[in-house]
Amino acid sequence: MQKKYIVIGGRIKSRFDGDYHYVNAKRLCELYQINPNECYLAEENMPESLLGLRFDLPVLTPRNDGIYKIEAKHS
Repeated sequence: MQKKYIVIGGRIKSRFDGDYHYVNAKRLCELYQINPNECYLAEENMPESLLGLRFDLPVLTPRNDGIYKIEAKHS
């Protein structure tokens, strides 16, 4: 299966309680409603997991606004 996204788990400050929470890459796939098999999964706290990734792909990370919608590319 061709990879379409790079999903990087990371810390995010909650708008609701002001605390920092870690959202891992697999959970981000659920939030963005995408198939993990279509993604390179990486974690912020493991920089070696980012080595060799194609950064011409869209990079998806945690969002503090809670809106996990993938924006369409404009030509």
